[in-house]
Amino acid sequence: MVARMSEDVFISHVQEDGELAALLHDALENRGISCWLASRDIKKGAIWSSEITRAIDACQVLMFILSVHSNRDPKEVLRELHAADARGIPILCVNLDGVMPDRELKYFLLSQQLANVSCPPSEMQIDEIRSSVTHYLSYQQRFIRKFSLIEKLLRGRNWAQSAVESIDLIGGALKHYFNSSEDSAIRRYVREFNASHTGTPQEENSLCAVDDLSFAQLIDLFSAESMLQDHRRICREPLHRIMMTNWQQLVSLEQRDSGMTWSEDEARLVASWAKNIIYELHLVGNAAVPRDPLQARVKKEAQTCGSCSSSIQDSWKFCANCGGRLNLVCRNCQEPLRSEWKRCPCCETLVELKFESLTEMQKAEDEYRLLCRGAWLDGVLTVVETRMLMARRIELGLSSEVALRIERECAPQNVIDYRLAVECVLIDGIITDVEREFLNRKMEQLGLDPDVASEIEKVGQSTVQPAV
Repeated sequence: MVARMSEDVFISHVQEDGELAALLHDALENRGISCWLASRDIKKGAIWSSEITRAIDACQVLMFILSVHSNRDPKEVLRELHAADARGIPILCVNLDGVMPDRELKYFLLSQQLANVSCPPSEMQIDEIRSSVTHYLSYQQRFIRKFSLIEKLLRGRNWAQSAVESIDLIGGALKHYFNSSEDSAIRRYVREFNASHTGTPQEENSLCAVDDLSFAQLIDLFSAESMLQDHRRICREPLHRIMMTNWQQLVSLEQRDSGMTWSEDEARLVASWAKNIIYELHLVGNAAVPRDPLQARVKKEAQTCGSCSSSIQDSWKFCANCGGRLNLVCRNCQEPLRSEWKRCPCCETLVELKFESLTEMQKAEDEYRLLCRGAWLDGVLTVVETRMLMARRIELGLSSEVALRIERECAPQNVIDYRLAVECVLIDGIITDVEREFLNRKMEQLGLDPDVASEIEKVGQSTVQPAV
């Protein structure tokens, strides 16, 4: 029988501290945190080095017991600390009797969190350790650590491993998103999807577990048109960089033979998709969203008309100056609306249920197309032109997808592609050194002039607000 490999905490210690390790193991297990301890989980006849390596790869936290014994002869645990550090796994140092790290241990432990403990540990000390471990086990921290590892691998030009980690992050993020969703529409769709693939109907109140789905099935579930509409409704954001993901390409990359090599472009592209997914689904922080180009939101306390800014009274239903209807709110997200808007700038919901006719919708698209052609005459879109187009799109009632299709007709293809890459990178509001390399490479591939690329980045940075 192989050792258990899915524990939350790997307990690292020298042989002399085995008694304390066992006490901590039992105390944390009794508090709902699963632990891996070599003396308990490695079976007779197994190869210790390979079992320990697999356990470290699978754990979420490495808890190291620092004592006079480990200080005196750290060789036994240094390999475990090095393996955890290389994998980006957080190290929680349990400091026995106030001992400070010495010799080689300083490299791994001086910047790590320390938790003081005695032998046997008190209840207060156990609760403190449990609190620290729980923080590391939160799904936000897991995703942050995973993406930090991906960027580290990209810096080291390890394209294959970074791509594998990116795909693993995407799969884990989608599973968490579905398993934790409280939205009734999404839960119903997941139950129907599971039933169609397993042949077993699920009860209305059953959990939306997707752990048994393959990566390709997860992508099929997530990228279905009806599901994407629910994502847009829940996230309440007008632009969704998730939509830029090439789902079919992503699945084909995940299914490729392990012996095949990965190119730099593939590795960086998959990493950008992973970043978009964890931010857009709000699994890490909040996705950066476009700034509202029409800052004059309708605010009751301001006592002014949202359309013409003239003074109004509480009891008025229409503005005495411009005749605009007052106190309009979005039927989906309840955000205030201006009377001339046909689409909510927050959640993309149409203010009217539908266009009155196909002709009206075509007229709106034609008008937006004319504006785009004029804006793109000089080959690049400025900040002012971008805000003008965004504002007019909302007034005309066009979705971001329709607007993007029209812009693709009017703008050079390489400019559009670079702008999409910039939007992907700016989803958290910043451009890291790894992402700068990605954009520079994209600019060269697309044959863009550096000045044009710089203007596109300026537009991107001016029209999004950073994640928090």
